[in-house]
Amino acid sequence: MPFQQDLQIAEVTAEQLLASGKDPPPLELESLLRAKQLDPLNWHSAADNFADWFHHAVGRASHLTDVLQRRGRRWIHGITRCRDVFT
Repeated sequence: MPFQQDLQIAEVTAEQLLASGKDPPPLELESLLRAKQLDPLNWHSAADNFADWFHHAVGRASHLTDVLQRRGRRWIHGITRCRDVFT
């Protein structure tokens, strides 16, 4: 996806978090999030709680699992949240 769409997601997310953080994403943002395989219902919570939820890594759980296996680990903080946000 073009950089402009990434920027639009960031701008609208920031505006909503500053306003209340409770509103669902607008329809145009929801379609962009779904196109990037992000769950619109969990997106704002993930952005608002980023530092608490994702300590060492963030991304699709399948990608994190591959990295963990290569490193001989079985778990990383935040992987459950990654499954919720990154569909």
